[in-house]
Amino acid sequence: MTDLRCRCERLAADAALVRRWSWQDSFDDHPYVNVTFETDHPNALSTLLHQQLYQADAFGQLMQSASIATCEGRHGWDDYLLLQHFDPTAVCDSLP
Repeated sequence: MTDLRCRCERLAADAALVRRWSWQDSFDDHPYVNVTFETDHPNALSTLLHQQLYQADAFGQLMQSASIATCEGRHGWDDYLLLQHFDPTAVCDSLP
């Protein structure tokens, strides 16, 4: 998890792309982490997250098999897109 957090911190350092970010460790029957990035450029950020997190040599396979990625609109869960899901049968959305 240290490598993943460091990678997220490096991505978040791009102030032109990321307005805000957070890392929240939690536990609900098992440990998990919520990583949130706020951006005005969802397409660019989504591409970068895919390249830097889901394709990473160190933890990309884990990310693909154990995470989801969503893009929330101004209304949170009322207008979100599912961009990545650990279940390969899940139907994912695309950013416009």
